[in-house]
Amino acid sequence: MRKLILALSLLAIIAAGGGCVTNTVMVVVTATPEPPTTAPQTVESIPTTEPPPPPTTTPTATPESTAGPTPLPEGFPTPVAARILVAEQVFERGRMFWLEPSKEIWVITEDDKWTRFPDTFEEGEAEYDPALTPPAGLRQPIRGFGKVWRENDSVRAALGWAKDVEYGYTTDYRYDHGGSIDRAGDYEAGPGVHTLVTLGNETVHFYEADGTWSFE
Repeated sequence: MRKLILALSLLAIIAAGGGCVTNTVMVVVTATPEPPTTAPQTVESIPTTEPPPPPTTTPTATPESTAGPTPLPEGFPTPVAARILVAEQVFERGRMFWLEPSKEIWVITEDDKWTRFPDTFEEGEAEYDPALTPPAGLRQPIRGFGKVWRENDSVRAALGWAKDVEYGYTTDYRYDHGGSIDRAGDYEAGPGVHTLVTLGNETVHFYEADGTWSFE
């Protein structure tokens, strides 16, 4: 609001006892505010937003935006990223992966389940079972994949037969830690998320919290 101060000096000469007294009077004038050029905003026209979701104890990975990735809380472990050696084989109803760093075999099936097995195959063991004959156009997995497939009826039933041979390749891998920061500022570990890129350039996530998987 603009204020205009107008000083007016009024000179009053008062004859008293042969002398004179000068009185100065200050008059303050306040300007009336200018009316707004636009109509005031009503409650209905004020944009509203949904309240943020409650915090969870297990942070999940979120897509990067133009503003950059969401920073991790102080004390939270940074993600692990690497190039690793992987073998992959496609089945009728799922896939098998072998991960060189952990020497594990990961099985994913079309019901979104993810199961991990140690790779216990050793050189000199039978690589396949000659008594098992696959349907035309399909094949029996061999070596480490074949051992897990033959020794676990549930895996064999869920996957079906292999559609191709297994392929080895080097790919991008990432692990995002789960867990939370407690009131004292200490990190408490929790289930995380593994991510790798398949031979077909698909990004697949493996969730430790519930043993499921998904394509990005």
